[in-house]
Amino acid sequence: MRTARTLPVVAIAVLLGGLLTACDPTPGPTPTGDADPTPTVTATTTPEPTESATAAPDPEPATLSASDRANVRDAVSSGNTAALEGYFAPTVSVIIMSSECCGDMTPIHAIEALDYVTGAPGPWNWSIPPATLTQWHANYYYGSLFTGDDITGVAADGTVVSFGIVGDRITTVLMGWDGGFDL
Repeated sequence: MRTARTLPVVAIAVLLGGLLTACDPTPGPTPTGDADPTPTVTATTTPEPTESATAAPDPEPATLSASDRANVRDAVSSGNTAALEGYFAPTVSVIIMSSECCGDMTPIHAIEALDYVTGAPGPWNWSIPPATLTQWHANYYYGSLFTGDDITGVAADGTVVSFGIVGDRITTVLMGWDGGFDL
């Protein structure tokens, strides 16, 4: 039967055994009379990586092609915005300037919100001067809604629509009028 005194004794014995084992030198090779006391070093080489071992280059990031961008412009100019659904991200941030509308939406709801601009009189100008775009991108209220890769157009009456693109998807839609950037 174990007593309370035997447990500390056993613990000390185990601890001492571990310490003594750690201090015990491991026997090395037995020296011979002919042995050179200088250790020898052998060089090892790392094999060159083979073609299959090298990493493949990162794929090009997806972008919205020039023909897809033309389709976006044509959809707004023609009023057939239903054709845009396949270009939208799963969630689209939609903003109508100077209103409480809209926030994050599904592609279907974003298309419905585009009714705000589809009634604007043409022609639509999709070649906004860079100086104007720079001003709009710096706007205190709306500048952050531009992604830096945008499709922006202005109708004959000053109605503006801008599609912010990330990769190959439209992630934001900003609608309003050109005077709204003068705020």
